[in-house]
Amino acid sequence: MEENIITDSLRERLICAGLSELEEHGIAVFSLRRVAVAAGVSCAAPYRHFKDKDELILAIIDYVLDGWVLLSEQISDSLGQGGGECIIALSQSLVRFFVGNGNFRSILTLAQSDSDPERRKRLLGFDEPIISSVSVFSLEHGLSGEDSEVLALTVLSLIYGTLVLISRGNSAERCISNLRNKITSELVAYL
Repeated sequence: MEENIITDSLRERLICAGLSELEEHGIAVFSLRRVAVAAGVSCAAPYRHFKDKDELILAIIDYVLDGWVLLSEQISDSLGQGGGECIIALSQSLVRFFVGNGNFRSILTLAQSDSDPERRKRLLGFDEPIISSVSVFSLEHGLSGEDSEVLALTVLSLIYGTLVLISRGNSAERCISNLRNKITSELVAYL
């Protein structure tokens, strides 16, 4: 039993070191050797937990995504899945999630340059709670499928645009407040 705890801990250390590797070097020159050094283990150790660097990158995405899914479920459970307040809370929370965990933002850039279909599919998991909430909102308010899709894309654009503005040095709290105001006006426009 103790061996599993140590193994899980080492796996998590490798994932965290891999996350730092992505942040510092990007996916193009991602190195399992540097990950091992950063985790303080032998160069062979990552291969005991991951088949190759692609499997480690998927584990990194899953690690970050699991944290977001847990948070988004708590928000949806407390506010109800489809209300406007839920959409706003999820949007603000996703921004705070990435801002509060700065090295997590490095995985967002993977979708822009990644041709791996499995990674792209998993990265879409960050959008799923918001898309689901917009879908419920749309059904409750009789929006067409096209209007629902446009609203979801608008909300996601506002979220990711907010993250870009914050990464350029703008005040996080001011940007998050503006995000709330803009999403509110988008939701009201559909009512």
